[in-house]
Amino acid sequence: MAIKLNFSEDANFKGGTPEGDYDLVISSVSPIKISDESTGSLPPGTPGMAVEFTVQGPRYAGMKETVRYYFVPDDHPKKSVMDGIFGRFLVTCGYDEQTLKSGEFELEPDELVGMEFTGHIGPQKKNPDFNEVTRLKARADGESVADKTETASAVW
Repeated sequence: MAIKLNFSEDANFKGGTPEGDYDLVISSVSPIKISDESTGSLPPGTPGMAVEFTVQGPRYAGMKETVRYYFVPDDHPKKSVMDGIFGRFLVTCGYDEQTLKSGEFELEPDELVGMEFTGHIGPQKKNPDFNEVTRLKARADGESVADKTETASAVW
C-alpha cells in the first residue's frame, strides 16, 4: 500500500540536534586518525580523539554530537592553535593548565566519560550542514539549562 506524502516547500531534511543550549555528558571517547589517503589540510595518519556528547533530557535526550580533536606533528603550521583548542577543552574538564603544559601530563581518555557540561549545539560556521558543540562549561550538581531550552523553539 502506497502512502502519499506532501512535503511543504520549507521542509528541512537536515535532521540532527536542533540548535540550542543543552545539558551534555561525555558518553564515549574513541581514538581516530586521518586516513592514509586523505588530501585534506591535516597530514595522513594524524592521530586524534573523537569525543561523543549525549544530550541529557528532557528535550532531545539521547541525541549525540561528536567533536574531533587532532594531535598534529610539531612542525605543522597550526600546531599551537590545535593544541590550544584541545587544551581549553581539558581545562573545561577540570584539568590544571600548568599541569597540561608541564610536558609530563598523560591523559587517560576513559576518565572523560561521564563528565557533565552545559553547551551550545549549532551549525558549523564552515559547513552549516553539520553541527558543532561550542561554549562548553562544566556543569555543577543540580545545574541545568533544561528549563531554558524547554520553552525555546528549535531552529532547524
